Amino acid sequence: MVKKVLRTKKIKSLKELADNQELKTTLEYQVLNKLFMDDIWKKSNVIGTVIPFPHEFDYWKLIHQAFSENKRIALPKTYQKGVMHFYEYEQNDTLTPSSFGAMEPNEKRILNPEEISLLIVPGVVFNESGFRIGYGGGFYDRYLESFPNETCSLIFSTQLDNSWQPENHDQQVNKLFVGEKG
Repeated sequence: MVKKVLRTKKIKSLKELADNQELKTTLEYQVLNKLFMDDIWKKSNVIGTVIPFPHEFDYWKLIHQAFSENKRIALPKTYQKGVMHFYEYEQNDTLTPSSFGAMEPNEKRILNPEEISLLIVPGVVFNESGFRIGYGGGFYDRYLESFPNETCSLIFSTQLDNSWQPENHDQQVNKLFVGEKG
């Protein structure tokens, strides 16, 4: 119940931030600059990320930067029973909407978890230890259980909340990059 309430509250605050596009863009560049200067990015050659909803962090900037550095991009596609696989995404590939509206790649080249050197994990709420609350489907918690490489999340300070306790199935990301209003 606590997660559901927090999820609703934080989605509302993300939508409010999205209404102030100038501030949202400023915070995104702040976060991306931190990421691009970090070894976690510099050492990675295959980046797993998502195509964002309008109120979420704009990962397109990250995708364009990755391509400019000759890094490869992997995007998730979800299936029945909470299964998620990542597929290689190339510039100009066609994306199609999933049943819940997320844009997903075609299934031309599946990537094993070991091939993804850095997974950018989305979420709605995060605590300072890197545990997250997503949209409630559990896809990332299941995927992260056996993911062997680096993980991080790119978030706005409004998404931080330490008032909840992670559950046994919740998975932690290695690092948070936080955009904070100055």
